[in-house]
Amino acid sequence: MDATWRGTSTDLGGLLSAVNGKGERPGSSIGPWREKAGLRFGLLGAVTAWQDGAELDLGSPQQRAVLAHLLLRDGGHVPLGELIDSLWGDDVPRGARSTVRTYIYRLRRLLDPAVTDGHMALLSQGPGYSILVDPARVDLTVFQQCVADGKAAWDLGDIGEADRWFEQAKTLWRGDPLMGVSGRYFDGQRDRLDRLRSTVLEEGLRLKIELGQHSLVVPELTEAVTRHPLREHLWELLMLALYRSGSQAEALAAYRHVRTLLRDEMGLEPGPGLRDLHQRILESDPSLTGMATGRQRAYELVAPAQLPPPVDGFVGRETEIREIRDSLIPPGQREIINVTGVVGVGKSALAISVCQTLRAWFPDGQLYAELSEDGRRVDPREVLTGFLLAFGVHAPAHDRPLAELSAMWRSVVADRKILVLLDDAHDSAQVMPLLPGSHGCGVLITSWRRLVDVPGLRPVPVGGLRPQEALRLLSGLAGDRRVAEEPEACARLVARCSHHPLPIRVVAARLLGRPYLSVDQVDARVQDDLRQLYAVDEDCEVVDRRYGLALDRLNPELARAAMLFGMTGGRSLDLPAAAALLGLPKTQACRVSEALGNAHFLEIDSKGNYWQAAIVCALMRRYALRRRGVNECKAALDRLSAHLDTVS
Repeated sequence: MDATWRGTSTDLGGLLSAVNGKGERPGSSIGPWREKAGLRFGLLGAVTAWQDGAELDLGSPQQRAVLAHLLLRDGGHVPLGELIDSLWGDDVPRGARSTVRTYIYRLRRLLDPAVTDGHMALLSQGPGYSILVDPARVDLTVFQQCVADGKAAWDLGDIGEADRWFEQAKTLWRGDPLMGVSGRYFDGQRDRLDRLRSTVLEEGLRLKIELGQHSLVVPELTEAVTRHPLREHLWELLMLALYRSGSQAEALAAYRHVRTLLRDEMGLEPGPGLRDLHQRILESDPSLTGMATGRQRAYELVAPAQLPPPVDGFVGRETEIREIRDSLIPPGQREIINVTGVVGVGKSALAISVCQTLRAWFPDGQLYAELSEDGRRVDPREVLTGFLLAFGVHAPAHDRPLAELSAMWRSVVADRKILVLLDDAHDSAQVMPLLPGSHGCGVLITSWRRLVDVPGLRPVPVGGLRPQEALRLLSGLAGDRRVAEEPEACARLVARCSHHPLPIRVVAARLLGRPYLSVDQVDARVQDDLRQLYAVDEDCEVVDRRYGLALDRLNPELARAAMLFGMTGGRSLDLPAAAALLGLPKTQACRVSEALGNAHFLEIDSKGNYWQAAIVCALMRRYALRRRGVNECKAALDRLSAHLDTVS
């Protein structure tokens, strides 16, 4: 559900009339909230429903789980497959769809009175369901509105009113959230709600300190840091409460304790907030004894959702998708996945598609950053500034060192389950400051080569699509009719693209834009374009330019070798032949060729032979002639020919 109550919704067609002034407002006069008239739903404890104060029998745990899943989506559509996955995970029984439909039928019968009085609707939407409920009748929504009202009062300087709202929010909790339902999905949601509760409790304690109740909250804060020893904000509050209670020495001792703890457990120094407070206590900063007039909160309760939309026509990659998902879920240790591949092979499309399916597992936010702009290496400080701003922290990059921004970033996301997608990384030095430090976070990096010096990184190399998948992509983009009418020509065309998605998308656009040409004619024009020194057609120039930027990332020695391999026409070469082509000793030729394999400019088979995919070879030949010149290219081929003559 959203971090704040959304109020009325015009597309409910008057269904939820209570929030338009006829009914109660979420958070108003809570009292014994669940004992009020009408239907109520509880998620902040056992999954429960009450009718006029009397608890309803919601049936089996799985039936309760269906209701809980729908309520957590706050009126959003839940596909049938998603419900099945949350109920059974990987062990789906036969007849699962029918079982879910039975649960929905029973819930409709049970909740029918609320449907009749216009406070709820349980809707079927295609192969899925949604539940529309008066927000004032769900404890989680009421809790969120109490918190929102408390923050608003705090912003206006009315700390007493803010404290009243936060105290009312606390009364809605009946125990651990979502008790009585199980499964990986609910474990993730339970963690999210636990962190939400902890953060709100933390805010309430901060309020009481500002109200002058610092001595009263020291025991509660001491218990809180014992339960959550790595939450730096709790330690800040404990130090402040101790200092305001006249215990400066104890406040400094608390800092020494948490600093040792962070070093031993995480290998980290305290974040900037703790360090700053420690220094101010040492200096007896007089502002530490004053009362704030506003919230002065460092971090907002927001969950950024920055992932780009899935790429149209995405196909295949089942093996890679399974490997990535198995590594990232359920969230546990910090996992770092590195998807690597040559230009245009579909690394970003794969990463975005997988991440979109993982959003529910990382409820505290999904962040995205492009680490290259037209071949330019993006400064990680720019990225960190954007990430921090997504969580409500304004930290301009120009006046802070990278290490400080990185430490601040790790502090902000400590104890959160977030997913970070870093697209088109240049090198490890660019990536390392952007990695969260907490367990339960997932990081997916796409790059042109494996980032071998990132600790704990799991590589997932990506090659061309399978032939049938490549045809499916072409069919989805250019139309089924073209593939059905000229299947053999289409197979040749996608093979000329080495079954790489980017060039297939380019030729599909050409097929669509020139319906008067046969597939064979388009294929012939692609061949002719690849033989030219420069791309003739504008669409082919897109691919050409991307490869040029990729070449520019290589050091001069590797770039020269990549281009000279393009002169071979895709022939497989053993190490002595490769050494002859490059004019290098075998040891050096081996090092260079292996590095090109790591950068995906070369394929390496099980016998240690080197070759280039057709589209890579054609484009490298073009760049060899343009950048190295005819004479050097001819000399390389002469060396290769002479070597082959001696071994034939």
